[in-house]
Amino acid sequence: MPFEDRWTPEVYYDILRGIHRLGKTGKRITVSSIGQEALLPNNRLRNRLAELQTLGLVDTNMLVTTAGYDFCGDYTQFVDHFLRKYGLR
Repeated sequence: MPFEDRWTPEVYYDILRGIHRLGKTGKRITVSSIGQEALLPNNRLRNRLAELQTLGLVDTNMLVTTAGYDFCGDYTQFVDHFLRKYGLR
């Protein structure tokens, strides 16, 4: 699926996963590096990061919160499974 056609929860998941991966590798977490991981331009990413902070999924230091990890777990367990089952991903 082209990245411009992604559903908002999928974009959120990609951002959260990107932040997590950057943290695991010890790389500096910047808007640019998150954008590269999540395949988002910086202007769209900034808007999405603000939304994720409002939702409590990312903190002000751009780190994934417990709620963010819960979101990722639910996404992979339910949403991703559903999309794959019906060939939508």
